[in-house]
Amino acid sequence: PGWNTYSFTYGFIRCRIPHTFQNFVEHIFDPNGYDVLAFDVSSHWVSPPVPQVPFTVTSKMLQVPGFYTRFRIAYILFAPVRIVQDMERPISTVPPVVYIPRLHISAYVLAAPSFLFAFRYYAPSPSWRGSPVNAPCAPDFLTSLKNPASCDDLGDDLPQITRVDDSRDLQDLISRIGSPLM
Repeated sequence: PGWNTYSFTYGFIRCRIPHTFQNFVEHIFDPNGYDVLAFDVSSHWVSPPVPQVPFTVTSKMLQVPGFYTRFRIAYILFAPVRIVQDMERPISTVPPVVYIPRLHISAYVLAAPSFLFAFRYYAPSPSWRGSPVNAPCAPDFLTSLKNPASCDDLGDDLPQITRVDDSRDLQDLISRIGSPLM
């Protein structure tokens, strides 16, 4: 009531996967040896009903071979809630997965948000250009939404959200990713 919300339909997030601490392999965390301890991307909604689907993709999920390009670029797709609910497996704790033939990688599909995507970075290294501390600070949340970080602030590490509102369906979206026009 009274909230201006987004009306996302289809699109994707393109992000470079930062180097993160691998707790199953390494035993001592050295913040200078990693870009960030961990990160995740979540889709958020303003008002009920909140879709009953997994809404977060983590750095560990994106670091699985086959989910990123040789340049450590990963894609997270988003689609209308009903589409994602129809793709959902019973009792699943991760978002559905699709294959992007043009890039030869798989991608998770999140339900499109009605409010925002949240990008959370845990213990970023001060020397990493993509650290959120390198983005201009705003005095409050609303001002920060109106003045998002740019490539000048975070370089190639800035996640890029691309809306493809004229996409007919998920297969149409997938066919466009990686094309010269995207």
